[in-house]
Amino acid sequence: MDEASDIFDQNHGTPADVAEIAARVETKPPAPIPGTEMIYALCVGRCAQIAACEEQPGFERHHCVSARVIGELSVLSIVLEASYLRGEAAEERLADLAWVAPRAVRHEEILRSAMRCGPILPLPFGTVFSTVLTMHRAIAPHSEAISSYLDRVEGCVEMGIRIALDREAAKHACRQELESALPVALTPGARYLAMRRVGDQSAKLLDSIIARRCSAVIGELEPLTRGVVARRASADRGDSLETAGLYAALVDDSSVDAFRERVESLSGEYVAAGLMVQATGPWAPYSFCPSLGACA
Repeated sequence: MDEASDIFDQNHGTPADVAEIAARVETKPPAPIPGTEMIYALCVGRCAQIAACEEQPGFERHHCVSARVIGELSVLSIVLEASYLRGEAAEERLADLAWVAPRAVRHEEILRSAMRCGPILPLPFGTVFSTVLTMHRAIAPHSEAISSYLDRVEGCVEMGIRIALDREAAKHACRQELESALPVALTPGARYLAMRRVGDQSAKLLDSIIARRCSAVIGELEPLTRGVVARRASADRGDSLETAGLYAALVDDSSVDAFRERVESLSGEYVAAGLMVQATGPWAPYSFCPSLGACA
């Protein structure tokens, strides 16, 4: 059995169930009744490369990943029973993180296996179509944009960049920077007044200084990428640091280690300014995908 797919079969994890699972996998399911199935789309790629990713398990043992050809492109997909993601029981499952999380993980695992075969346009978790024809009508008009995207991201992965902020440390650094610019030859009274003005200025200038430093960090990283885009920061990450900036970088496979090392180096350089630079990934290049509209 594929170890990756074991994550998604928690209810059949004991040795006693293995024979029963194998029997289900080997037994051809009955012909579907029209309207009782849907197409779960994982990603789009070039036909020959996507074809090499077929015949692996989907979310459950009886699901199988297959390719659907659309012109010069193919969609890696899973045929699901309609009740899997629709209906009252499905809504309860989708509200349960313990059920959703392993299937989201499996979604990403399939994408990573597809990326080893060639560039892909990853589709978000939960992208479904009612029929193959509906999927064809949604994807086909974007074939040219998808092909251009595949050319751009070939041999690349997405790396996440988070610039975290310790606001109190940043305030202190900003004040020190302004104080250092004061003239040395000031009378005690004049210095007192100047220091008060520095305090007011540092509060007003803090956000612009943080933004300038974030831009400087990205400027240092850009030579190691094929492009960087800003992303919207999530509201709460559950730690004590704010998110000053969130970005995605398109990085050559061969440059990932150098990219991580530069991120670590920059984090050390900016820690005194109250900033911490963090890298995540590699991921499928979601942030660089062309817009397909509300296709599903």
